[in-house]
Amino acid sequence: MAKKREVLRRMHACSVLGGCYDLSMFAGTSLNPLQILTLIALGLSPFVGIFFFPPSTELVVAGFAHFLWFGLASSLYYHRVLCHKAAKLAWPLEVFFLLGGLIGISGDPVQWSAIHRYHHQNSDKEVDPHSPLRGFWYALFGWYLRIHPSKVEHILSNSKDLSDRKLLRMVQGSTPTAIVHGIYTLGVLFYFGITGVVWLVYVPIFLSYLFAWALIATLCHLKFMGEQPYPETQDRSRNVSWLTLFTFGESLHNTHHRYASAAYYPSKWYEIDLSGQLILIFKAFGLASDVKRLPETSKK
Repeated sequence: MAKKREVLRRMHACSVLGGCYDLSMFAGTSLNPLQILTLIALGLSPFVGIFFFPPSTELVVAGFAHFLWFGLASSLYYHRVLCHKAAKLAWPLEVFFLLGGLIGISGDPVQWSAIHRYHHQNSDKEVDPHSPLRGFWYALFGWYLRIHPSKVEHILSNSKDLSDRKLLRMVQGSTPTAIVHGIYTLGVLFYFGITGVVWLVYVPIFLSYLFAWALIATLCHLKFMGEQPYPETQDRSRNVSWLTLFTFGESLHNTHHRYASAAYYPSKWYEIDLSGQLILIFKAFGLASDVKRLPETSKK
């Protein structure tokens, strides 16, 4: 009991913007050099692009399309369709978004889902992979820098239902992501040069990581942000409505934690959910099925 009280004391003592980097499932692990190099390259890409490789208008438009592709691959496909089974997609759409996830280095969807399901099972507890209770910067990217395959193996059973699928089993591990991402990047380099690689690959990846994942793990778990219409979740998840336009709807995060299997989150007219709206459009055209909605009693 004394040890448990000490852990809880340290958690509550953490500054929101401070450290306490030793409580999550990735705590105590060494920094992963590959993850560090990847994040540095992604973080520098907008500045390198602006100052050294200014884009044409066409590249900006194409880069925005890539941002949508990579972000929707993470939000709509990895998160809602695969991880939470909120809907099923027609095979061509599934392949399209899977390629977007691999090229956009969301990576192995089985591992991705295992980590996210673990987050839901332990949200804002000491073993939560990326709660801001361990610091804003930790939730933003610190946990990502400590991901090692060996640290995830024990939770892969969370996503065994996905690893049993042949398509997803083919892309497990880091090698398929490296191959698909590498081939696509070389193709962009061949046709558009370094400028194309910066604006069609790395800037969109950085922005999609920031808006489809990092800001959700941070801002949407800070108790002074937004609102919490479903306190029964018993965690710090928040709905940050003004952020929905930029996060593919994922910032309706408390709603998601309450109704994790819902494909479409809004319950108010001003809430925007691009991923959810696209799933509904796909359903209307026969490209999505088994789409789950919020119960009527959830309208607040």
